[in-house]
Amino acid sequence: MNTAHKLLSCLLLSLLAAVVNAQEAGESTAPTELDALQPTWWEHYEGTADEVQPRVEAFFEIVEAETGNLQAANQDVAQSVIEAVRDNFTAYLALLGQSEPKPQAVPEASIS
Repeated sequence: MNTAHKLLSCLLLSLLAAVVNAQEAGESTAPTELDALQPTWWEHYEGTADEVQPRVEAFFEIVEAETGNLQAANQDVAQSVIEAVRDNFTAYLALLGQSEPKPQAVPEASIS
């Protein structure tokens, strides 16, 4: 991973931390340092699809606004990373909307 990708990853994680901290504290969504990321940050994205969807949308609003602060060369990279994260959140939200799968027995292997 080159330096630009590391920097972009740190930016995205910092923004995620800012969203989580702001939601929990009811404060503005100013970016925070990466080391301020709480171990329980993912709990912000737990719940039903209807509960999580607005949190995801708020996250992307902030991230997309912050990409404007990047150098032009990094904005293309940022957009591709954001789209990948968006795709993952879309899949996650779809899974949240599904009912819990029922366990199934695996049939015995037959030797022929």
